[in-house]
Amino acid sequence: STSERERQLFQRMPKCPVGPDLGVAICLVGFVRTLPRPEVYTSISNFFRNQSKQADFFGVVSSSGDDTAKGQWKEVSQAELEPAMRMLRPVAWEDTPDRRGPRCGLLCMRQYDRLDRCRELISAREAECGGRYAWVVKARPDARMRSRGGRSIAADGLRNGDTIYKDRRAGDLVTYIPRKHWEALSRTLSSTPCERVRSVGIDCSHSAAATGGGGCKCNLWLTMAVTGLLKLRTAYHPFGVELVRTAESRAVIGESRRRFGGDGMRGLHNRSTSATDLQHLIKVGDRLPG
Repeated sequence: STSERERQLFQRMPKCPVGPDLGVAICLVGFVRTLPRPEVYTSISNFFRNQSKQADFFGVVSSSGDDTAKGQWKEVSQAELEPAMRMLRPVAWEDTPDRRGPRCGLLCMRQYDRLDRCRELISAREAECGGRYAWVVKARPDARMRSRGGRSIAADGLRNGDTIYKDRRAGDLVTYIPRKHWEALSRTLSSTPCERVRSVGIDCSHSAAATGGGGCKCNLWLTMAVTGLLKLRTAYHPFGVELVRTAESRAVIGESRRRFGGDGMRGLHNRSTSATDLQHLIKVGDRLPG
């Protein structure tokens, strides 16, 4: 059961490091999707542990089969996840279904609810150890780090404590957040009323939003929350990031690209809300394995 899985993983909490500097906290948030693949979890573990002498992983994820059509179509078992857990050695990990549906018109906004829960887990770890993290990284469980990374976060060019550093790939795959702004940002992203979200340009009510057009995008909300509400800066970090998609996801996006044009994603942002809502992708079944 989910509760048993959580108990098992929480028992793996490592000992607190010596001293008040806890290093870097990495929050993996979202559906686990391709995290069980060695190419994914190995790159995540190696990259962040090479970059910081102390890197702690946290997870607020779902292994259930309730993802969108462009994501995870079936439950990912504990046995499938076990190798990733052994390598990541998470400090805290919560794996629960999420069937709440869209917020502010977008299913992907639920990632920020998970992020705020990760804030609570990180705060609990800091209280337990009597220390504080210098950086928090929001990362997707299905993203592979393509860069080597290395020496330190500062040596890699992330030196401004009032800047949120985003990836160039999509803008919300791997995000570096200075710890001093972490709580305000996570609360803003998860708790801002939808009317206020729309007022800064994230509007899923207009006609273009039916195909993901205009400002109806979750990565744009991250940017607007940082710059428009918190009055901080954004910049790109130099690290290469690549999404590793499921076979079902590749088939669905390919069919959407054929039907709707563009990069294949716009027709999926709002037209499709779950793995069973595929009426607009009439031939997708022919492309799936098995």
